[in-house]
Amino acid sequence: MIKNNNISEEIEEIPQNPIPPYVNWELTNRCNMGCPYCFLGENPDGVIPDMPTEEAKYLIRKLADNGARMLNYAGGEPLLRADLPELIEYGKSLGLRTVLSTNGILLSDYLIKELGHYLDWVSLPMDGYDQETHDSVRGREGHFNEVLSQLERIGETDINLKINTMLCRKNFTYVGDIANLLDGFDVRKWKLFQFSARGKARKIRDEYAISDEEFLSSRENLGYHPFDVIYSSNLLRDNAYFLIGADGKVNSPVGDEYVYLGDMVNDDAETFRRPDVISIAKNVRNAGVSYNMR
Repeated sequence: MIKNNNISEEIEEIPQNPIPPYVNWELTNRCNMGCPYCFLGENPDGVIPDMPTEEAKYLIRKLADNGARMLNYAGGEPLLRADLPELIEYGKSLGLRTVLSTNGILLSDYLIKELGHYLDWVSLPMDGYDQETHDSVRGREGHFNEVLSQLERIGETDINLKINTMLCRKNFTYVGDIANLLDGFDVRKWKLFQFSARGKARKIRDEYAISDEEFLSSRENLGYHPFDVIYSSNLLRDNAYFLIGADGKVNSPVGDEYVYLGDMVNDDAETFRRPDVISIAKNVRNAGVSYNMR
């Protein structure tokens, strides 16, 4: 258990298993948006077929049996999978803390009610303080208002709400305005990511990229807000993520590249014991500040 702020002591208390405690899984690379800064790579063969439900459950159990403690169900857009509630429920039944990272478009009242029984966190995007800014960054007209509607709906449940903001050339001067907007909702965590030119985002590097100094300067005069504010620079994210793709392939983002670790479905779990690539300290700290994982 994490009991103090000394990172070396924190890690000593966590079993050194093959799989790090915090796992991100791109359940599908299908998406109902086309965000220009998407970090997913472009598959030359087109869309990767979704993993069958039973194979996905096998993967979840393999994660739980080998050290995972929290699983982030992401994408693409994970809600495009009809079996997503079943997969989240299965992860919860194995003792995993569960997170859903979604653009919010497909979240219905029915789904929110169903997921509320076994979902610990929902992460939604907010990349601007108004429709013009957010929709410009995201590249989808009307998405700002869709997210606002979901913030209100989730705020009426017991699901913890986290907001992700990707800071770039288009919005980094509006951080205070976004914070003021979020004050009106039941937000627990607000995480601000520095733009990274990985995957499809390489094409817009010149239009979106900001320096480390610009990223950090955006928090000046931010003031007090009733939620945790988390700044996630590219340097802090390097070697922190255990990222499973829709095809079961595992990578860790480092800089503007992905380091391939193996095949989660077919390779032995020991394959992923890679301290040279995955920093358990960063992985645990990331999950702790982002989702209160202990």
